[in-house]
Amino acid sequence: MGSTEQSKNAKRKSSFDDLPPETVLEILLKLPVKSIIRSTLVNKTWHSLIKNPDFISAHIQRSVSCCDEESVVLLVPCIDSYHKYCSLVSTDTSSLIQTFEIPFNTLHSGAVYASLHGLVLFSTRSESYLWNPSLRTRRALVTSNPFDKRAYRRSTQIILAGLGFHKPTNDYRVVMVFDGVNEKGKVFEEVAPKAEIYSLRENAWKEIKNSNVPRLIREKGTYVDGKFYWLGTIPPETYNDLYPSDLLYSHDPEQLRILSFNFDTEEFGELLKLPDEVSSCVGQAAKFKLMEFEGSLCVCVYDIQYDSPSQLFCIWSMRSENGVISWSLRFRFLLKEGESRPLNITKSGSLIIQSYGDYHRGSSARIFSCNLKSIHDRDIGFSKFEYTKYWVISTVDTHFMESLVMYEGDQKSLLKSAE
Repeated sequence: MGSTEQSKNAKRKSSFDDLPPETVLEILLKLPVKSIIRSTLVNKTWHSLIKNPDFISAHIQRSVSCCDEESVVLLVPCIDSYHKYCSLVSTDTSSLIQTFEIPFNTLHSGAVYASLHGLVLFSTRSESYLWNPSLRTRRALVTSNPFDKRAYRRSTQIILAGLGFHKPTNDYRVVMVFDGVNEKGKVFEEVAPKAEIYSLRENAWKEIKNSNVPRLIREKGTYVDGKFYWLGTIPPETYNDLYPSDLLYSHDPEQLRILSFNFDTEEFGELLKLPDEVSSCVGQAAKFKLMEFEGSLCVCVYDIQYDSPSQLFCIWSMRSENGVISWSLRFRFLLKEGESRPLNITKSGSLIIQSYGDYHRGSSARIFSCNLKSIHDRDIGFSKFEYTKYWVISTVDTHFMESLVMYEGDQKSLLKSAE
């Protein structure tokens, strides 16, 4: 009898059910998102495991660690581009890895505010979205802002926006600041800006009481270790431009300020002034761009002298110790490229730059990476990916990863998108 039972066991084929739970978890965590989605059909246990927020967080953490080994960037087109796709590109091989079709119309009416852990915060004229390109899922963010429904009729009324992670509750959150603007585009002097924060886990907004947030004309900000930072300047009491970002450069650099928002405490920080050695390091014809590198906030200062065949770039890193802020010059180099602008820094230490080319000489715009240590640049295929218009790139996510954030468990739609 014993030998017969052993013979039956020997003939029985192994199945996934025979794997220890810890082995199943380790296997699933190493799979790409498309394979994980397909794995939800294996059995109920796997489906339940993959939907668990703890698994989604563990998958993100593993992806974050793997990002150190991969040099890929997500190129997001600007609002006036007819290109409807974001492109995931390898900076090592200059090859196109994947494209993601933008699922809403952003032509002349959209903006990319931030990206984090595979999520992109997008805004159109009518509403804002959190979008996961890998899952092809999005969630409309309809706020309860204090300026009734007019707040989405004029894109200038969203004066600040940021995306971050709330560590205590393992939750992704969006902060937005709204300004009161009348029909002529003039700021209501008697109405202070209002701030609201959105919880992805709760799918709800709440107003931040007594935020005391100032009006700030700013460039796109950046997320660094629990905080979102914006660089800007306090605008005049009234302005009429729908897109007044040029005001950021119409003032003396000494008037620039950095504003921060802490997602853990849900508080705005004090306005921080750039030191003189930072704001004046490349002269008066300078622009400024906030970035993150090696876990620190950085500001890239670069020259914009149009008649010069080269540009000077300086990258400063901020450090906070015992409440004392200090800045150190990390990189300084001259780039013989003509008119260019920095977009972001990769984890491996390459600055992603967009060159506008020289129209009169027949040279085209291009996107390239410049190693900050060797100052060796590599073209990553601007024209090859059909980006033929000038000023086409809005945002470059140098930390992009596939994630399961906003995975709702709708198998049919997600499996179809993964095909």
